[in-house]
Amino acid sequence: MTRPELFTHSQQAVERSASKSRQSLAIHEASREVIEKSISLMDAMRREGRGDKVKAE
Repeated sequence: MTRPELFTHSQQAVERSASKSRQSLAIHEASREVIEKSISLMDAMRREGRGDKVKAE
C-alpha cells in the first residue's frame, strides 16, 4: 500500500472503531436506564407492600 492508501485504510478503521464504541455506549446507557427504572419500580412495590411476597388468593 502507498502511504495515502495506508492512511485512508487506517482512518476508516478508526472511524469503524469509534462507531462501534458509540453503539456500545448507547446500549450501556439504555441498559442503565432500564435497571434504574426496574429498581424504582421494585422500591415502589415494596413501599406498597407488594414486594417479594406473593399473596394467596
